[in-house]
Amino acid sequence: VEEAAVASNRRHWYAELDSRTGKLLRVADLPLLRSGEELEVIGADAGGRAAWFAITRRATRGRTLVVRRLDLGTLEGQDLLHIALPPRAESRGGEHGVRVHASPDFSRFAVVEYAEDNVGMAPGHIYIGDPAGDSSFAVPAPPAAYGVAFAPNGRYIYVGSAQRGTISRIDVAAAKID
Repeated sequence: VEEAAVASNRRHWYAELDSRTGKLLRVADLPLLRSGEELEVIGADAGGRAAWFAITRRATRGRTLVVRRLDLGTLEGQDLLHIALPPRAESRGGEHGVRVHASPDFSRFAVVEYAEDNVGMAPGHIYIGDPAGDSSFAVPAPPAAYGVAFAPNGRYIYVGSAQRGTISRIDVAAAKID
């Protein structure tokens, strides 16, 4: 029983290595994940102050995506954004895939649920998250939305559909595709 519990949980760490010697310099524990939960590295800010991670957890209904900031000075982690991902009808097996994109300054995040046209796949959404207020809103996701770009002024987010060959613009203030 103990062996099965260990096998179903996965540990992750943030580690810094000396590139010349290969010596381990510092380590920080990241969350313990259970079966079916995922950890995604989002990136690190340009100043080297923080690394960002997305953790997708199962919830009572659907899933919850948590954005965690790891302070690289103290190696302390803080969960800054929680987005409830409602359940999607599974018909093709890919409905649970999400990809997290960050604005260059990590002030906003776009969480894109995967969807495709004409294959019986449930429609997806793009959740736009603001970690400063731990808030988010959702808009419909275009199919095969692989490309996401944040306008420098933070007012718009552009999403490309590889399947349709289109670009959608999300007006952040209005919380809708315009």
